[in-house]
Amino acid sequence: MITCPSGDAHAGCYSGHSFGGSRRRKAEALGSAPRGATLGPYADRIIEAKQALGLEAILEVVLTITTDETKSTPAIGFDSNVIDFLHRVGASIDVDTYRGES
Repeated sequence: MITCPSGDAHAGCYSGHSFGGSRRRKAEALGSAPRGATLGPYADRIIEAKQALGLEAILEVVLTITTDETKSTPAIGFDSNVIDFLHRVGASIDVDTYRGES
């Protein structure tokens, strides 16, 4: 589990929360910079658990997009380190979007 800035625990995402307007802050929150969670050292253990227990690895991204036209919409993107890690552990990405106030 990863604890995001709001205090919520997630199985692997920081989505659905506001990190300010910069792409860098969003990238930091996704683990591509020092402040994010680092799962890389656990890749082999994740692979072993998947094989032993018949599990799937999924990066779940959940976004609530405001209907307020004066606010910007979130950027969705993953840097090459995230993509490499997901490929290494055989993970998929699932993105859910909702309309409403976040």
